[in-house]
Amino acid sequence: MQRILIIDDEVELARLFGLVLTDAGHEIELAHDGVAGLRALEQGGADLVITDLVLPERDGIELIGVIRERWPAIALIAVSGGGRITSDQYLELADKLGVDRSFAKPVDLDALTLAVGELLADPR
Repeated sequence: MQRILIIDDEVELARLFGLVLTDAGHEIELAHDGVAGLRALEQGGADLVITDLVLPERDGIELIGVIRERWPAIALIAVSGGGRITSDQYLELADKLGVDRSFAKPVDLDALTLAVGELLADPR
């Protein structure tokens, strides 16, 4: 079973992603800020990370850089509903930093599940 870490400060959305991906057969861990997400990676690792880009404590853009530097084999999906700039601008920046897929909120759960399956099936 492959492990997915979901980092999003919207607790209900993180839980929804977790339920959908658990039903698809994945092991899920949730974190609700960037520091907790990084700690979860350090303690238990992950095969794939889904991260919001606007997070308390340590933002998703910074997390992407840390993950790509320390754990380059982890697949990355970025999600954003915007913030100080539009979600499209955040996701464009995330794409430049090397995420594998990106989604604007609200996220199509079928598309997310499909992307997760494709990324986890792709040997890195």
